[in-house]
Amino acid sequence: MKAGFRPLGASAWRVDVLDLCETGCAVTPAYHPKIDEIVWIRFPGLESWEARIRWVAGDKAGLEFERPLHAAVLANLLSQASPG
Repeated sequence: MKAGFRPLGASAWRVDVLDLCETGCAVTPAYHPKIDEIVWIRFPGLESWEARIRWVAGDKAGLEFERPLHAAVLANLLSQASPG
């Protein structure tokens, strides 16, 4: 799925979201973020969600959400991302 993404104090752009779970996800941020950097991610139909960069590997970064996604919200996002 795609989501809006922005580092603190920057303009947002779209990223691919990978491995979404209640506590975080991986993204392809198109820049080299720093560990512990605060970022904002906005999933379709939701408010912006604060997260912290926890790992960086190549063109991917792992985010840990400041507050977990509710299980029902996660299920809805995953159903929207699933084909068919």
